[in-house]
Amino acid sequence: MRLTVADLALAIGKDENYVRQHIRRKNLATERDGRRVFVEEAEAVRWANERGLPLILAIRTPVSDGGVSTRAARMTVLALQSPNGTTTNMFTLVRHRDHKSLGPWAESENPTWHRETISVENSGQAENLFLYRMDAPLAKCQEIVNQILQNGVLEIEGSEVQYALEQSPRHHWTYRDHTAGHQEVLETPFARHSAEITEYWCFDSETQARWMATLKAAKEASRAMAEVLHFPLDQRPDRAGNLVIASAQDSIESEITARHGKNLILRVAGNNWTTPPPGAYSATAWACHSGDTVAQCSVEIRDPETVISCEADTDRVGYAIYRNSDGQCIDQFEAYLLKSIAIGMTVAGPEVRMNIKTNRNSIEVGTSLGTSRETITVENSDRDEMDQAIRTKYLSYRAWERDQAARNEGGLVRFGPEQVEGAIAYIRNLIDQESSSDGPVYFADPYFMGERPGDIEIKLLTAILAESKGRPLNILLGHWKNGRKLEYPRPVVAKAAVKSFTGAGKRAGPAFHDRYLITPAGETLITNSVNGWENHGVTFNRLSHGVYRAEAEYLWSLTTGAAENGVLATEVEPW
Repeated sequence: MRLTVADLALAIGKDENYVRQHIRRKNLATERDGRRVFVEEAEAVRWANERGLPLILAIRTPVSDGGVSTRAARMTVLALQSPNGTTTNMFTLVRHRDHKSLGPWAESENPTWHRETISVENSGQAENLFLYRMDAPLAKCQEIVNQILQNGVLEIEGSEVQYALEQSPRHHWTYRDHTAGHQEVLETPFARHSAEITEYWCFDSETQARWMATLKAAKEASRAMAEVLHFPLDQRPDRAGNLVIASAQDSIESEITARHGKNLILRVAGNNWTTPPPGAYSATAWACHSGDTVAQCSVEIRDPETVISCEADTDRVGYAIYRNSDGQCIDQFEAYLLKSIAIGMTVAGPEVRMNIKTNRNSIEVGTSLGTSRETITVENSDRDEMDQAIRTKYLSYRAWERDQAARNEGGLVRFGPEQVEGAIAYIRNLIDQESSSDGPVYFADPYFMGERPGDIEIKLLTAILAESKGRPLNILLGHWKNGRKLEYPRPVVAKAAVKSFTGAGKRAGPAFHDRYLITPAGETLITNSVNGWENHGVTFNRLSHGVYRAEAEYLWSLTTGAAENGVLATEVEPW
């Protein structure tokens, strides 16, 4: 795509003399057509990036009637109106794209704004959340952006939206997929194309605080607005108040497929060509299996289809396409492959046999049709057992990795049936961390301390008592009957206070259901009763609230031997 000096000056927000000076100094390469001077798009991008200039291209493309058509743009403004009537920008997004690539957005020379309104009650006060949308030529949206940057205000339908933006923008890229990246990486606001981003930041702390309060007060409405906005502002409140211009990289369309689980096919097509321009683009493609990269190569894009050999089994494929003029990655995509297939058929006859073969798998289906309904059995013979074994071990490793990450965070920890000793050690560590505190330790489990104590229960009690170091240990049960005694070794329970809480009258079951451990500094929710740890394992969830502490203290304060509020509290005596 070729730009005139006037086009380029408009794209960077400078006058034409600025561009001509750089051409004379040979900082900017040009081409001539008679007396007219042009700059290739790739050269303009390189030049602007080197100098940190914002580049918003109002690209002109030929149309059938001989005229010109600018890129189409859609401008979206999310604004919050406070009770005093002040309206503040929460986020503004300008997306622009090529008509030919993605089809025209509705636009006119005199575009109008469309508004959606949601009322939000925040801290007892009513506020309005406005979502404005307008389709217009890019040049019109650029005009509006320039006015916002100059005045800090956008006038819409007789009202003013206030902005607090830094004048120097930040440039970065967003892609269609970030499977291999960090979860916080932004995705492109276009469904089929990556995007070059020009972002003006807002560092006003009040704006971010107001948006976070709005998210809390009207979460679902805010999420719905964010979907229409085409930007995950509900997940990224750090970008509240920003203005973003996203340019779709729609000069090409690309995709990757795996043929028979073996070769990879990379397809690249352009708006104005079927065969890629020589030397214009290159790509890196890769294939993975169970976390290992089994194929990766760099290729020049010379044909609409590029075949990349991959001998190993694959479960994930991806690619990145680069513009050779400046080395910029303009598209990137990664996806997991479907590892199973379902086939349905209707047949008639006494017998059916079907054999499906791929490069590695042989699937045989056989049945005898004695009645109208029969069971069809499918046998899958994997001839490459090594790949299958590797994948099995890999999935096991991923489960372990997630478990370790949760343990490191300390909030959610899982112990399997074979890890009971680890679960007991975890509880000991929780109590030991607060050995200097004087408050009581509560351990609640409706079905703890059964008629016949098990080894796990005795070990857990011993561990808790050992770490309590003289502090009160209050154990809450939910199934005790009058006249029973604890059948536990005296040294284990002599230092513990044990009470049972059951429903009074017809409510004979436990008066509480959840299991938890409460220490002076925090509380931990326990998923399973102790007597089920060996069979089902257990998960501990550290909580930052005092909900269970309030419940435990309330139950413990009830008068023993009497029914209060439908709860019968019974003191359990040792031996």
